Amino acid sequence: MGCYRLIIAVCLILLAIWSGNVLAGEKPQEPITEVRMGSTYADKANSSWEVFRRVFQPLGIQFRIEQMPYTRSYADMLSGKLDAQTGYFVQWNNTLHPRWHYLVAQVHAYYLPGSVKAWQGYRSLAGKRLGWETGNYFNLFFKEKIPFDLMEVKNLGQCLSLLQIRRVDFCLEENVALELGSGKEDWHLENYDKGLVFQEPAFLRLLDTPRSRQIVEIFDRRMDELYRTGELQQLFQRLGLQPSLAPEQRALANDPSFDEEARNGNKEWDLLIRSMQPVSF
Repeated sequence: MGCYRLIIAVCLILLAIWSGNVLAGEKPQEPITEVRMGSTYADKANSSWEVFRRVFQPLGIQFRIEQMPYTRSYADMLSGKLDAQTGYFVQWNNTLHPRWHYLVAQVHAYYLPGSVKAWQGYRSLAGKRLGWETGNYFNLFFKEKIPFDLMEVKNLGQCLSLLQIRRVDFCLEENVALELGSGKEDWHLENYDKGLVFQEPAFLRLLDTPRSRQIVEIFDRRMDELYRTGELQQLFQRLGLQPSLAPEQRALANDPSFDEEARNGNKEWDLLIRSMQPVSF
């Protein structure tokens, strides 16, 4: 008799748990079969494309990257049209990102040979005339605020033309944009000196939802596996990318290039992100 009472009690407990979940509106999460991403650079030649392929396809998960302006990909991510936005992001309010970055973006300054005696990173840009592509906010990643004059341009090629006639002192561009830039063969970058301004880890950025948390868990688990087997390091080396450190190793190395705390405290960057409200297209 006692055994029957125990069984009935267990059944009642399970029924209560199930009923509570139903009343709370919780539904079992469907398996992830596709991940939709928005990116300024969606060409398959993009190095990140290969990283995403190694992460998702072995699990039978298809990924789709749509090319679109930054503001639209942000709005589509917030509205749920996209699962994720690619870019250089850290944690903000209602969004999240994996522990793992998918590449390290580098921003270089190109300048006329002999015009800089000793390169000192972004500090060499202080008081100078800078040129970069419209829509970039490279100055928000400088460790300190410096004075400069900015001329926004269509692409690096146009900026280099201005550099030749001394209309600007430096042209800034990041490696992914340079990798995919049309007409780059005519820019003859070998004729210029360049210096590294900064490097930043590029993350996927997602709206904080149960589905997004599933994607983040899958992404981090697969990147952990690729790192442990050495496949990730080999891939980055073959693609000519910066070596990829595991998140915990970045922290141990105390790499100043990955200063998330400093970036979180950047009020200008925070205001920029907050100003990007969802819009209709």
